Amino acid sequence: VCPFVEDHHLKHQMAIMSPPNALWLSVCSFLTYAPADGIPKNWSGRIVISVWWMICLVLVSMYTANLAAFLTVSRISVDINNVDDLLTQREYLFGTVEGTVTENLLRHSDSASLRSVFKRTNQSDSFSGGIERMLNSKYIFMYGTGPLEYTSSTEHCDIQLIGDVLIHFGYAFAFQIGSPYLEAFNREMLVMQEKGVIKDLWNEFVQGGCKEDHEFDAEAD
Repeated sequence: VCPFVEDHHLKHQMAIMSPPNALWLSVCSFLTYAPADGIPKNWSGRIVISVWWMICLVLVSMYTANLAAFLTVSRISVDINNVDDLLTQREYLFGTVEGTVTENLLRHSDSASLRSVFKRTNQSDSFSGGIERMLNSKYIFMYGTGPLEYTSSTEHCDIQLIGDVLIHFGYAFAFQIGSPYLEAFNREMLVMQEKGVIKDLWNEFVQGGCKEDHEFDAEAD
């Protein structure tokens, strides 16, 4: 018997795309395993299988990307974006350093919400103490944007700045009354601010080993 004789029975089975054969072909396509039989010979069947292959590729790619993001992201997401969110939650303690400008601005604020924040604050003894409490417990540390942004960009990359700026205030230089340098200094500071020099210096100052960008105003608290 010649081994190369065409098997008409097998050819007939391959030509029939029954539900079991279709299911088997879908499973084999998903597992990137070519089935030995039941492969469609017409163009309509091949198009359907090609579309199924593309869907499988997209599903596997999405699963791989989400799994990689889940395994690599170690930062805890905090759903607090404003003062109202801060006051309604009960999971985190929050506070600032006692006797600082931030505490005084909260205490004497014209906003009732900020005064309510002050009444519930759990104060820290120092800036470094507040950072340690934030790193080791469920504690939200409120302080000037400058020190926090510098710390989160250079020293502690796992610190996340959340929400909006609560209070805006400017930093200033002190001169003696009647100093002849005051007018020239103010003029040069305005020129530097208009040209963006101060912002560039600030960005260079806070730039550290952390890759995340913090979009906060250099003159805001």
